[in-house]
Amino acid sequence: MCVCLGRIARDVTLATTTRGSDAHRFIRADATELATTLWALNHGIVTLQLAGMLTADQAIATLSAGGASLFKAHGDDARATGSSFRRARQRASLEG
Repeated sequence: MCVCLGRIARDVTLATTTRGSDAHRFIRADATELATTLWALNHGIVTLQLAGMLTADQAIATLSAGGASLFKAHGDDARATGSSFRRARQRASLEG
């Protein structure tokens, strides 16, 4: 089960970075490289949250800040990143 969930997380992350790359939002990395880095960031934050070192709200905030920094470092526009993250949080029912 754990391996399957890991593959799903990897596939969703790769699909996200591929969409951004195809839209020419990331100019300094290929989609697979960026997805691997984002996947590792996600894994670390989830691990900290599961260990009780971050609350769920802290984990979400940390993931948003880390992901936004990563996307911007690879050429994405700050406004586009913010808009994408808001839509993602809405889809995940993390905000109204």
